[in-house]
Amino acid sequence: MPLTVKPMRLLCSAVIACFFLGATHAISASTELTPQQRELVRQQKVQRAFVGKGLSPRELCRAINEPVIRGNQAMVETNQEYADRFHSKAKEYGDKGDEESFKQYNKLGDLFAEYVAQNKAILGVFTGKGGVLSEAFAEVKRIEGEIFKITRKRVKRDWFLPEELAATPSPFAQR
Repeated sequence: MPLTVKPMRLLCSAVIACFFLGATHAISASTELTPQQRELVRQQKVQRAFVGKGLSPRELCRAINEPVIRGNQAMVETNQEYADRFHSKAKEYGDKGDEESFKQYNKLGDLFAEYVAQNKAILGVFTGKGGVLSEAFAEVKRIEGEIFKITRKRVKRDWFLPEELAATPSPFAQR
């Protein structure tokens, strides 16, 4: 009997090792993952890299949310340009007497100006100026929804809202 138990243990160990190596390979094969799943993998790698380094919770949060910070920094300027452009276009339509187009472009300009304020609010949370991140994220979602209603186009951003990541199937689940 001992002869059959030892080979079984070796076989089980080999199968388990192959499973874990395969699971690691599946997670690292970024072409199989959605952008949201790649972000979840990145966040977990950041958490693992900083464990035991003596970072404050604020520093860890900042490291995990680096794409959110960079994305909002870039969006401040971009969204301000959109706001200015749409307000300028609204003025042109107003001067022509096209009330409907004036309202639509003015609303878009106002929405992008609100977006700038939320970009700055998000950055303020991470720079220690205070604020409530969940409220800023909720406003971003509302603003993007209103922009979509008018333009039928999604606002492009290279970062994710927490609820977008929460709704993403885990890249760590067994396949």
